[in-house]
Amino acid sequence: MKKLATLLVAAGFILPLTYHVAEAAPSKTSIKKRAPVRKTTNRPARTKVQAPAVLSVEGMVADRYHCEMGKAFTLYRYPDNRNSVILDWAGKRQRMHNVPTKTGAERYETDARLTYIGVSNLTQLIDFKQGKPVLTECRNTEQKRVQAELDQKKAEEKAGITQKDKTQQTQKKKKKSWWPF
Repeated sequence: MKKLATLLVAAGFILPLTYHVAEAAPSKTSIKKRAPVRKTTNRPARTKVQAPAVLSVEGMVADRYHCEMGKAFTLYRYPDNRNSVILDWAGKRQRMHNVPTKTGAERYETDARLTYIGVSNLTQLIDFKQGKPVLTECRNTEQKRVQAELDQKKAEEKAGITQKDKTQQTQKKKKKSWWPF
């Protein structure tokens, strides 16, 4: 009985020592990787983004705008509907929706970030996400005609002012006074 008790006591001391040694250096074959824990949410599963359908421009009137540094874009409009237009720029067609303005300028915006602003003689395409104009000094044929008229009017006014000044100066020189010197 004493032998059995000593054997159990000795086993009690030896087994924990061998357990720690085996745990400190596990064999490579016994290591199992745990699968990553995935958090579940109530969000719907993501679907693949489908390529947008090509926008048809049948029945629309094309307006070609030429901008600084040789850049250009085309705006397609329905003749009787001013609520939306299609912008063809950089190889992409995007639908733009009308945004009313108090100034009378044309303003169209895409869902993403582009904004088209057109006044009588100038057009700009602005990227509001980046906060800067993408295309500036853009004009179609009608806007080029209006700009040419404005430039001509300014030139005529400038020439008229200088002509008027010249006539006034010559009239002052022509006046003769009674004093001979």
